[in-house]
Amino acid sequence: MRRFSVTSFRKKFVLTYLLLLSLFLLLLFPFVSQSVQKIVFSSMSDRADELIEKLLQTKNESELIQTLKDHRHFIFYRIGILDDKQRMLYDSHTKSLLRLNFFPLQFSSHQEVKEAVKNGLGYSEEYSHILGQKLIYLAKTFDFHGKQYVLRLAFPHEYIHKLRKNCEIGFVLFSSLMLILFSAMTALILHHLSQPITHIIQAIKPYQEGKLVFIPEIKVKTKAQDEFAQLASTLNSLSRRIKNQIESLKEFVANASHELKTPLTIIRGFAETLKENPDLQKETVAEIVDKIVKNCNRMTTTVHNLLTLADIENLPCSRVLPCNLTTLAAVCRNNLQSLYPEVKLVIDYVEEYDFEIAADSELLEVAIMNLIDNAAKYSLKQPTIWLHFERVPGFIKVVIKDNGIGIPEKDLGLIFQRFYTVNKIESKKKGGSGLGLSIVKTIVEKHFGTISVESVVGEGSTFTMLIADDIDTRIKATT
Repeated sequence: MRRFSVTSFRKKFVLTYLLLLSLFLLLLFPFVSQSVQKIVFSSMSDRADELIEKLLQTKNESELIQTLKDHRHFIFYRIGILDDKQRMLYDSHTKSLLRLNFFPLQFSSHQEVKEAVKNGLGYSEEYSHILGQKLIYLAKTFDFHGKQYVLRLAFPHEYIHKLRKNCEIGFVLFSSLMLILFSAMTALILHHLSQPITHIIQAIKPYQEGKLVFIPEIKVKTKAQDEFAQLASTLNSLSRRIKNQIESLKEFVANASHELKTPLTIIRGFAETLKENPDLQKETVAEIVDKIVKNCNRMTTTVHNLLTLADIENLPCSRVLPCNLTTLAAVCRNNLQSLYPEVKLVIDYVEEYDFEIAADSELLEVAIMNLIDNAAKYSLKQPTIWLHFERVPGFIKVVIKDNGIGIPEKDLGLIFQRFYTVNKIESKKKGGSGLGLSIVKTIVEKHFGTISVESVVGEGSTFTMLIADDIDTRIKATT
């Protein structure tokens, strides 16, 4: 994440780009000569068609030859025509160069002529001993007064070579110019694109070097929908989440230490009393031992709840199995009545509805037991608890209502916080650790649900849980 790594990335990208572009141009280079050759061939073929069109307008062979003579200097370097027996009727250069050795109606056996007779069009490159140079030949057949004639055209190979060279030089110059232009554009684009990356790295660097405890907020000067802006936003979000988790963990450790420290201090104090006063009366010793046991139980409950919270935070998919909430409610009722025989728990639901979902049944049992256990503990009169199940779109609604002492309005927004108790003295008397409702909230959220509470002091409280109906699919979608 150092600065040179970004520079190295730029260099690698530019070098790779130049290498690929050079390779592309190198592979493209041979096509230049082929393209020139195709252009010449196409031009010669088109000119031959134009000339044949003029020849077809003549009345006889004499006019045909005269037409060729009239056009010999305007179209091609060399031009000739052969009759249907491949005898040379006319050649623009042969007679003047051979003089006494030339005679009309001599046969021609050139390759391009043979191809033209066979296919209608022939092409070849060969050396002309008459002209003393290499020529490009094109032959084309046409019908004239019921006979097949062959028009033979030639163009100096030297001109094609010069044209090819000129095109290659032009192509090289053009390619070089484009290479430089695109390289400059690439460098500018890379510089523009890498600026946000450099900015992000520079923002994170103090944290990397240990100068800051948390990653500072990253701001990039790009559009909100830009990928770099989204990257910065994601990093900021992760940083805030980590910061909140660390602060939450610190607070949790501090609270847990405090909750464990208090009973440990009490136990130590009573233990020292017993050690320093071995002659205490049995009633006093029994009272002290009872307080030690109660504080040990309180510590055991706190540790158990802390382990439960850690277990909830790491809910694996393997624990998500089919769970029938009405059956689970019956189990919870039996457990509650074994602890509080005087408590009446009424379970209410529409029987024809299916209340089976994919969930962690052990955790849901903990959540329901915590709520009904609190309802039983914090009641001044004959405790009655109503447990109602109902299906709503996407969720199963679980309502737990009691006729207990109720919760003050000022505490309703705080009761789900860890280690928070409405009445600390009363909570300690009843063995509470301030983690029960926090555990319930965490369990419900792990099942992609929500929990809310309504309460009136002196009348009772109503807790409403919404548990996702399709939790199995939702867990798999987030893992």
